[in-house]
Amino acid sequence: MSKRFGGRYSPGLGPQDDNRNPAPTPQIRHRLAGRPKYVTFAALPFLFGAFFQDPTGMAGSLAAFGVIASAMWMTGEGWPPRPPIRSAASPAAPPSRASCSAA
Repeated sequence: MSKRFGGRYSPGLGPQDDNRNPAPTPQIRHRLAGRPKYVTFAALPFLFGAFFQDPTGMAGSLAAFGVIASAMWMTGEGWPPRPPIRSAASPAAPPSRASCSAA
């Protein structure tokens, strides 16, 4: 049997079922997910020491910190998990070549 359309805002029917979206579950983080931060903290001497050098050394130190910090940021982001690839089922028997033969 069909179910009559109705909901909270339908006139005269009232709510038939409470189909609110459930609260999203928090993502589970791996226990080692914070490790890239420690490498970025280890690169802080490049950042702080850059301002006490000549202009060439300052540019090199800032570039070194930028490379390390951006690499650790990209490492922390990572690739999102993908669902496994499901291949199509192979055919049960190969197609017949009898219809393709030359006469």
